[in-house]
Amino acid sequence: MTITWEQVLAFLCEDQTMAITSLLFLAFFAAVALINYALPRVLRPYFLLAASYGFFCYDPVNRPLVWVIAAATVLTWLCGLIIGKVRAKPVRALAASVGFGIGILVYYKYWNLLADTVGGSILSHRENLLAPLGLSYFTFAAMSYTIDVYKRRCRVETNLLHYALFVSFFPTLINGPIERYPQMRPQIRKSRRFSYGRCAGGAFRMLWGYTKKMVLADNLSLAGLRRCRQHERPEPRGRHGAVCRAAVHGLFRLLRHCPGRGAHSGL
Repeated sequence: MTITWEQVLAFLCEDQTMAITSLLFLAFFAAVALINYALPRVLRPYFLLAASYGFFCYDPVNRPLVWVIAAATVLTWLCGLIIGKVRAKPVRALAASVGFGIGILVYYKYWNLLADTVGGSILSHRENLLAPLGLSYFTFAAMSYTIDVYKRRCRVETNLLHYALFVSFFPTLINGPIERYPQMRPQIRKSRRFSYGRCAGGAFRMLWGYTKKMVLADNLSLAGLRRCRQHERPEPRGRHGAVCRAAVHGLFRLLRHCPGRGAHSGL
């Protein structure tokens, strides 16, 4: 029995999601890594930039919102240029960068919450308001760049496409972490050669991250924590109640911590 490429693609795209634990994401990640190492070093940042924007636009919901990440990239890059050229501390450019970042965060994530709080007479509730993929991650990464340039902890990036790759790098759009440009800049400007040892170490970290994400974190359900908290009886008081509450909050923190850390280790 022969397996065709159409059957392989149909199997990978069966769930139509790019979640970090999906086979489609792993296939995309592997394909990008292989093509990246096959290209000349000078072309690698631009290929990764195209792959990152392709990843962002894979979901049709995110395609109309691609202007958000593009606008955040261009605006913060221009603010960084202004901050780097002006000798006196240019507070206005920094304020414009931070203000734009906070503004899009408030609009896409907290508009409806504010509308429900202050009432519909001041702000109208928007039913179809959706946040772009990785909004918090790329927004804080872009703001951190201008803050680092303002505090002279980072040199100004004159290549817009290199900076755009830093903001939109697809492995960090799903679960972070929020990168700093001084750590990413050397990797973007000077791509490394292929190394079996580094690839093997990275594969082991990915396996360990997926283990923490899928084996540990996904099996700690919120329903179990609620059941532990309620325990089908009134909440205990005194020292015993304090211990139970501390245990529940500790388990909840573990549940919130493990998926993120597992994803960070995997990527």
